[in-house]
Amino acid sequence: MKWVAQLVAAAVVLTSPLSASAQSLTEAQARTVIAPWYGLFNQPVQGDMKTLQEQILTADYESCWGYLPGKCWGRDASIKVVGGFAKSIPDMKFEIKEVLVAGDRVIVRGEVTGTWGRPRRMTVSPTYGAG
Repeated sequence: MKWVAQLVAAAVVLTSPLSASAQSLTEAQARTVIAPWYGLFNQPVQGDMKTLQEQILTADYESCWGYLPGKCWGRDASIKVVGGFAKSIPDMKFEIKEVLVAGDRVIVRGEVTGTWGRPRRMTVSPTYGAG
């Protein structure tokens, strides 16, 4: 079954060649910074997931989905989760739809498509957020 999901993600903890004192990013600079990260969501990934994520994400990277303790994961968990997409969604593609920049903060709206390659274990509808 093909599924589509709309995602909004902040990409402010990715490593960047930009100076820490940078006050404002252009949209082009922001796209350059976020492209390697979102490229990992396009399957098949070329290269070793652990090495690629260590090059892209800071050591203190966190992905959070709530306000309570335990609602975040770090870079090591991300390597496992994102790396697992090759088996669970072998044709997964991430398309950046919109990039919004406010100073040194970047918000990305994108669309994920793919076909489940093994039985789903998620409790979220495959069209979550698409409508």
